[in-house]
Amino acid sequence: GRSQLTLWGSIDLAVPRVECTCGHCPPVPFDIISAYDRLWSDADTMIMGLVSWSVSLRTIGAVVQLQSGQVISIGTAQRLVKRVAALAAAQMREKVAASPPVVVLDALWGSMMVETGERKEDKRGRLRRVKRGKKIPLLVALGVDPVTGETTLLAWRQGTAEGVDDWTALLTVLYERGIHADRSARLFIHDGCPGLESALEVVHFGAVRRQRCIFHKLRNVARDVVGHDGMTRAEKRARLLAVLAEASAIYDVPSAAAA
Repeated sequence: GRSQLTLWGSIDLAVPRVECTCGHCPPVPFDIISAYDRLWSDADTMIMGLVSWSVSLRTIGAVVQLQSGQVISIGTAQRLVKRVAALAAAQMREKVAASPPVVVLDALWGSMMVETGERKEDKRGRLRRVKRGKKIPLLVALGVDPVTGETTLLAWRQGTAEGVDDWTALLTVLYERGIHADRSARLFIHDGCPGLESALEVVHFGAVRRQRCIFHKLRNVARDVVGHDGMTRAEKRARLLAVLAEASAIYDVPSAAAA
């Protein structure tokens, strides 16, 4: 028999076994259920969706248990992580049908546990590898249709820093996927990172214009608005909002002269 986990609970199926005249059981592929697969398509799809949103393995297990009343192992969730990673890697090797008009380039910083090379004895006397959190950037390229607002994740890469080498590697993926001025790419938006600026001189996309990200500009403005001595917290916040309103209005005018 075979137990299959669905979002509505676990069901037991009777799976026939084929026995050869020699006494052995040859493997027979089935169209619906593959060997050692315990997840039905609904649970499989939900878990892969959670993986694509970078939900932790333990949280995925908790969600599945809450939904179905059944427990899945960390190993089961990890296998789906590898499957999603393989699908994502294959997607980044495919040519895009057409370049999105706008491409937003940015780095998302987060922490990752890395080994220090040291070992530490735990309470049970076992030697454990010592790990520590390390800040790393995830370089991302997001395609945007300015008419519909539709966004498409074009490429991403785990970097060591926001240096020219990391950005050059990401831009090379974009180029190989067919992002180019000749295929309707019109504008790159970024925060002015020096490494990215240098990488854009290495990988050429044709007559694609560049624009500094308005969000990052306004964030820099907000950082420098501190208020006057003696102002209350509410007064400082009101002043900040007023300055941001005036600064953001600059980007709504039709020309540089009007700004």
